[in-house]
Amino acid sequence: MSQELNNFFRSDPFGFAKANVLWPGDPTGVPGLEPNVSTSYFKAHNNIGSGESLYNLVGAKRIWSGDLNRVGSKVVVTKAPGAVVAPRMAIYYLPWAENKFLRTTLRSTRNQALRGLKPAITANAANNAAIPPQDTNDPDIFFTANVNGCMVVVEGTREEPTVYHCNAIAHAGSPMTTAVTNQDSATAQNQIGQKVNWMTTRMDTMSLASPKNPRGVAQTAAPRKATIQNDYMVLGFEGVVGAGEEEEWAKIKSGIVRMTGLQRQSDTQVRIQESVGSVFGHRLNGLWTFYFQKLVCYQIWKKTGTFKTRWQRQQTDLWWVADCREFWPNGAGHAV
Repeated sequence: MSQELNNFFRSDPFGFAKANVLWPGDPTGVPGLEPNVSTSYFKAHNNIGSGESLYNLVGAKRIWSGDLNRVGSKVVVTKAPGAVVAPRMAIYYLPWAENKFLRTTLRSTRNQALRGLKPAITANAANNAAIPPQDTNDPDIFFTANVNGCMVVVEGTREEPTVYHCNAIAHAGSPMTTAVTNQDSATAQNQIGQKVNWMTTRMDTMSLASPKNPRGVAQTAAPRKATIQNDYMVLGFEGVVGAGEEEEWAKIKSGIVRMTGLQRQSDTQVRIQESVGSVFGHRLNGLWTFYFQKLVCYQIWKKTGTFKTRWQRQQTDLWWVADCREFWPNGAGHAV
C-alpha cells in the first residue's frame, strides 16, 4: 500500500494528474446486467422504450477502498468495494458495463439524516494517517473505469453531483477501426457523433424519469456536461495513426521527444501503441470538480544493423499524459 502516494495525490489531484498516468482499470466491466433486474450492487430503474435500463449504484456500494501504486509508467488505482481499511483511502467509484448506463450520486450515504427511512449503513473506520484529513464515509475523490469510447456525464449540484458512465459499444460501429484500418476520418467522426447522440438521448430520458434530487441544505447549481472520446483519446493503434489524428499525434509526439531527450536521434522513432482516457473528480471546500486525462501508450523504435536499415522495437508500454483538463462544471465539457 502507498499511504504516501495516496496523500500526495489527494493534496493536489489535478496537479498530480498532469504529470502521472492514473489507471483505474476495470477492462471487463460489470457482466450480466439484465433490463429492469436489480442486483446487490445496482438498483435497476424502469427501462425506456428502446429497452435500455438505468442502473443506480446502491448507497452501501458507492464507497470503495482505494490505493495508489506505481506500476511501470502508470499509477494504478487498486480498488475494492466494501470497508475502507487504513492506510487505504476512501473513494467514490463507478464501474461500467457494455451498452449500459450506470449512475452514482456523490453524497454521504452513511449520514442517516440524508437517508431518511432507509436502513442505516455501517460506517467506515477513520483513517488517521490521511493527509489532508479525509472523511472515509464521504470521500473527496471519485474515479470511474478507464474510458475508450464511453461518455461520462456529470449533472446536479456542486455539492451532490450525479455521475453517469454511458457505453454504446454495439452502436454505430468502431471509430478506431474506421480511422486506423480504413483511414476514413469523416466516417469515424460521424460514428463518434452517432454514439454521443444515442447515449445522450437515452441518458436524458433516464435522468428525467428517475431524477436524483439533492438532499443537503446548501446546493450550488451547475450545468450538465460530458467528456467524450474526442476529448480523451487519440485514434491510433499499434504504430498506425488514425486518419484525421496526424496533427494531434505530431504535437503529442513532439512533447514526448522533447521530454525524453530524443530530439537529435534521427535513428529513433516514437510510435503510438494505443490511447485511452481516465476520469476523476475532486471535492475541495465542499464543491466537486471533474477532470479527464488523455493518455497515450507509445513505443520507442531504433534503427539497427550494420547499415542502420532495420527498425527494431527498443521499449514498449510507455504511458504519457497528453492532456489533462477540467470538464465540469467549467472547462472543456460538452453540454448534453
